[in-house]
Amino acid sequence: MKKLVILSLITIALISCHTAKKTTTDATTGATKEAPEKPAPAANAASIPSPPTIVYKTRNDYSQNVPVGYGDKRIKSFPAPTDLYTNGKLALPTALQGGYWLDNRGISPEVAFLSYTYSEYSQLPTVPNDLYQKLLDTDPITEMWDCGPRHTFADPAKEVNQIIKDGELKSRCRQLK
Repeated sequence: MKKLVILSLITIALISCHTAKKTTTDATTGATKEAPEKPAPAANAASIPSPPTIVYKTRNDYSQNVPVGYGDKRIKSFPAPTDLYTNGKLALPTALQGGYWLDNRGISPEVAFLSYTYSEYSQLPTVPNDLYQKLLDTDPITEMWDCGPRHTFADPAKEVNQIIKDGELKSRCRQLK
């Protein structure tokens, strides 16, 4: 008898735990029918993770030199030699009009450049111990702009060049330095 009561309680619990189906009423016939499931909402384009489109000018041409994070008179971050590649190519900055550069590496206003070139550094087996001694310029940036998420540009170099040509950096981008 005890087994029968427990089995009955389990059966009742399982039956009562089903999920209700959404239904709609047909306006012409009054019949009730199962509502179609709605597809999941598409991801909002603004929520797509994307690096920023950074445009900058430097005191000298450091386009071949490895950037490092620098502040408080110390190196805060640095790449591994293998980190200098994007899609199998060295992530050198792209030259733009007016002496500007389009960042392809991921720099910020707190950047310094090493005397190591991308080519030299990328061939090293590990991060060298002499990074501080290889600092070339600890305050190289004269201007830096964030022009929004990279994915919003079909051709970043071409489109940012047009922004520069039209004199719209101040209105279209946010000045970082």
